[in-house]
Formats: sequence, structure tokens, C-alpha cells
Amino acid sequence: MSSVLTEFAEAEESYRLCGGYDFAAQAESVLAALGLDAEAQAGALSGGQTRRLLLAALLLSPADLYLLDEPTNHLDAAGLAWLEEWIRASPAAFVLVSHDRAFLDAVSTHTALLERGGLTVYPAPYTAAMELRETERAAQERDFEAYRRRRAALEEERRRQASKSRSAAQFNHSRAGNVPLLPAKNKAQSVSQKLAGQARALERRVERLDAAATASPTPTTAA
Repeated sequence: MSSVLTEFAEAEESYRLCGGYDFAAQAESVLAALGLDAEAQAGALSGGQTRRLLLAALLLSPADLYLLDEPTNHLDAAGLAWLEEWIRASPAAFVLVSHDRAFLDAVSTHTALLERGGLTVYPAPYTAAMELRETERAAQERDFEAYRRRRAALEEERRRQASKSRSAAQFNHSRAGNVPLLPAKNKAQSVSQKLAGQARALERRVERLDAAATASPTPTTAA
């Protein structure tokens, strides 16, 4: 008998620690805050009331992390204010998906932006996070324009050196004058090779510049 009483006492203590004795009052409070009648039949609820009932059931389920998709749908001003306070007071973490920017600003501490296959997390509520995003985008556009100007200059210089190399390689006997033909031709070839080497070096610089630009984020406005 003593073992049964011990097990009962342990079970009762676990029930108390889990909030079992307070659950009915807490459930009634949550339902009332969301504009629901605790005595109503679930089958008689409207679509909006059903959504609020599901939200209440979720919030009343103990968890360390809650995933809420458009939780402010079908809430009136009072229900919205209550939900904001509930989230701020909760020790749990919340991942929220919502089009309600004011709600996100009121309850969020970080904003995750999924864009073009990449996820960026900003350590700020929605509005402040979007301001950070625009600042980043402006900096990226400045970097991209600087890259385009630098690349164009290097490419132009590469073409110029390559053209001079081709011209130098085309040895003209009539221009040799009184200089022996073989030394003059060797000199022309040497100049051509030097210019060709400079053109290849410039090409490698363009390739490195392209690789660095590819590794960096590119603004969406850039083609």
C-alpha cells in the first residue's frame, strides 16, 4: 500500500508541476482572450473561430519552440494585443510568419529573410531589419558598379596590349631600314611576346576580379 501511495504522490506532484491544477482556469482565460466561449461546441464554430481555437490549443501546449503561421488572422484588436503580450511574456522561442508588420515589430527580436534561395538573419525586428537590408543593398550596388568600371578598364587595356602584340608580330621588312633583318625580326618578336604576356596577365586579373565578384552578394537590380 505504501508503494502505491508513493507512486500516487509522485504522479500528483508531476501533475502539479506541469500546471495540471491550473490548466482549466488558464484554458478558459486564453479562450476568452481570443473571443471564444469555453462552453461552445467545436462543431458549431465558424472558420475564423476554428482558427482561433487551434491557436489557443497550440499556445496551451507546453513547448520550447512555437511555429506560428499568420497567427493574427481572425483576431480583433483586443485579441491581437493579448497575443503580443503573451508572446513577449513567454520564455519559449517563436518562429513567426506574418504579413502584419506592426505585429512583427511588436514581438520579434530577429528577422529572417528568404530571398533568391538564400537565408539572411538580421538581429532586429522587421522594420529595422528592412532598413539594414536596404543599407546592405546600397553598399552592394556601389561595389558592383566599382567592379564593372574596374573590369571595363582592365578589359580595354588587355585588348590594347593584345592588339599591339599582334601588330609587333607582323614584321615588315621595309621598315627594317639598314638594320640587319634577323636582329630586327628577333626584336619585333621579343616585343610581341612581351606585349602578349602583359595581355595574358591582364586577362588573369580580369578572371580574378570576376571570381571575387561571383563570390560576393550581387544586388537584385544588377543584370
